[in-house]
Amino acid sequence: MTRRNIIKIATLNTAASYKRILGANNRVRVGFIGLGSMGYNGNLVNCAELKNTEISGICDVFRPHLERAREKARNHSSKLILTNDFRILLEDTGTDAICISTPDHWHALMITAALRAGKHVYCEKPIAHKVNELPMIIASQKKYGKVFTSGQWQRSGNQFIEAIEDIPMLGKIQKSKTWYRGQTGSMEKVADSNPPKGLDWNMWLGPAPQRQFNANRFLFNWRWFWDYGNGWFGDWGPHMIDVAEWGLSRVSSAQTQPYRISLSNELKISCTKDDRDTPTYFHVSYDYNNRPSVDFEYDGCDSTNKDREWGVLWSGENGSIFVDREEYKFTDPDGKTRKNVSSDGNALLNHWQNFIDHIINNKIDTNANLENVGTTTLNCLLAAAAHKRMKINGSQEIIWDPQKKENEINDMGAFLRYEYRKPWRLYV
Repeated sequence: MTRRNIIKIATLNTAASYKRILGANNRVRVGFIGLGSMGYNGNLVNCAELKNTEISGICDVFRPHLERAREKARNHSSKLILTNDFRILLEDTGTDAICISTPDHWHALMITAALRAGKHVYCEKPIAHKVNELPMIIASQKKYGKVFTSGQWQRSGNQFIEAIEDIPMLGKIQKSKTWYRGQTGSMEKVADSNPPKGLDWNMWLGPAPQRQFNANRFLFNWRWFWDYGNGWFGDWGPHMIDVAEWGLSRVSSAQTQPYRISLSNELKISCTKDDRDTPTYFHVSYDYNNRPSVDFEYDGCDSTNKDREWGVLWSGENGSIFVDREEYKFTDPDGKTRKNVSSDGNALLNHWQNFIDHIINNKIDTNANLENVGTTTLNCLLAAAAHKRMKINGSQEIIWDPQKKENEINDMGAFLRYEYRKPWRLYV
């Protein structure tokens, strides 16, 4: 296998890190792929806080990201690999687990490759870019038997856990909704250009369609282009819809797939004047056979919301439960607060500890395992596909039957599949 994209492989040893690691038992060595905002500030930093971990390697195709993470990583490592080719980390026999914090279009390919290589996997959400990738991920974990968790870290937050435990107190649930309202911000239109120094643009694209570098498609803003992300469907959707469905699972049968996904026909003029693909407004509803529906609204042009900028709300015969990243509040039918729990601020750290503990104890059932987050990911990707189809033919809903083949589901086949650019391919 050629390694034209390798920046370098370096072994860094420091006396402090060497002593700390050699004297420890049950250390899990983790390699990190993607060191942008969440990859570095969220995942690597929190993993480094744990006493039973070591950082085995870091990988990023953008040299400044790699250099930024280098010092933090070397202080938590006895032998550190630095590279811009993720396959180097997968081939390292000393790496036990892989953390994937790349753009979405890489997730499924890297998950399955890491599982094949015998690594446990922590992957940012959404765990897939298109619906057809999900069965491959599930089959890979089943075949290789490694621990998997998703970056849906709210499942490890104290106020979220307590809110979910109290859902039965609401009695019969009448509705569940989640929302996000906040200024999206507009990008200035820019012409295609050469990539910035230190960026391997072809490797960044990977399985995505070949195109010239454009600054609007790089760093955080890749989320707004279908080639790499799914807009707010895929960015906050996995967090918010996951919590809504998690709560409903406490009072109904096990998590299931919706039979209908529908989009509001309300159209709003975009508040941005840039070249993004994804919408700045949508309202999607999920209807189930055995539980109340879930509504998800995103308005990137309106920051006014008396119910908080974002949150999840369940309404029942005995009151309502609201939760966000700040608190959980139980309100009775008269509007009186019966219970209020604040966040302890440790959700992401706890989520990482949950992942590492499951590896050490050889247990698969993490807080955000495939069974928990797989359907959430599916629902987010179906909503994105429904939006793309609505823009083309005006159809506002999908009648979803997972037993049918893709091309039999209301002409949805083209919207559910991700075609990889050669030579990249997805396989178990």
